[in-house]
Amino acid sequence: MTNRKFSLSKEEKLKSRKLLEQLYKSGQRVSSGNKKVRALFLKGVKQGDGAQVKIAVAVSKKTGNAVVRNRIKRLLRESYRLNKFVLIDEIKDSDISLSIVFTPLALSLNDKTELRLNVFEPEVCDILKKILSKILRDQL
Repeated sequence: MTNRKFSLSKEEKLKSRKLLEQLYKSGQRVSSGNKKVRALFLKGVKQGDGAQVKIAVAVSKKTGNAVVRNRIKRLLRESYRLNKFVLIDEIKDSDISLSIVFTPLALSLNDKTELRLNVFEPEVCDILKKILSKILRDQL
């Protein structure tokens, strides 16, 4: 039996082209501590029974080959999936909805140790904490 707290359901994935365009146009930018991952986020009002937080992962075509890009996307999604409770537990009782796009930045593709979960997980956790602090600051 799987724990729903650590799953990443279909409803949590950001797929709407209109929402992605709006996010890139007017979203706020947050970078991780050592600038390996950047995120754009947009705060909105929760509508319906859908997920409160929706995410997407975008990797530039200039980043390695398809195998490397897919691995990076998998690792970023996994990092979010394992740490999403940091954000979701704080906003679950409010009427806030969030859209987030994670983008990797400075990666050394020659070094295979860069493409490991223990590299991306602290970065994503740092970004989620920064997003949460910005949201809570805006509510005051």
